[in-house]
Amino acid sequence: TGDEFAAWASDPLAHLAHEQWPLPASSAGRQARDIRMLAKFESAVLAPRVVELLSLYVQHCVPLPRRTAPDYWNIACMPSTNARSYPRLACVSAHVMETFVVGNERDDPESMWSFLVCARTPLEEHFGSLKKAERALRGVKIDDDRAYKSAGDDQCRISFGDGATALRVLGMPVVQEAARMLMHRLMRKGVNRYARYHCAPLAAAVLGLSKS
Repeated sequence: TGDEFAAWASDPLAHLAHEQWPLPASSAGRQARDIRMLAKFESAVLAPRVVELLSLYVQHCVPLPRRTAPDYWNIACMPSTNARSYPRLACVSAHVMETFVVGNERDDPESMWSFLVCARTPLEEHFGSLKKAERALRGVKIDDDRAYKSAGDDQCRISFGDGATALRVLGMPVVQEAARMLMHRLMRKGVNRYARYHCAPLAAAVLGLSKS
């Protein structure tokens, strides 16, 4: 509900620390798949930095993350999308679209790329325009292409030039507000179509409930 979202958004980390809602367990078949994919993920050079980024995003920007996974959001480990051109290490999705994606350059496993889809209204209100936001945030590219039908008109995509930039920008309250706004809107639209790709042990790791 709106009241629950407002209470959570006022202090996401405190809410997570006191949340007793258990993460759903995977089926036996999915557990085997998750263990296999997580082992592949952990072998990547960038894995520790990716977990750090995912933790920042999920803990601050996904409404009531323990309670709503994977029915309303999921995290996929080593998804195959664009594997030959832009290999992905992890992807967070809600409703019928991806919201935060992290990968490495095809020819350089130590070079990270990532992007965030968020609401543009908070950025425009805070900075004056998306162009001004792009200049102020430094090291990012903001696209107002409205490519995701499910996100509606109030959306933009922030592409990060490197992992350090992603960590810095995702730590900004205005960016977290924009990400939360979009995630809340998507989750209110209905259930997550990608729930079957949820990697439960990676979700536990980014929520601080286990070690990846």
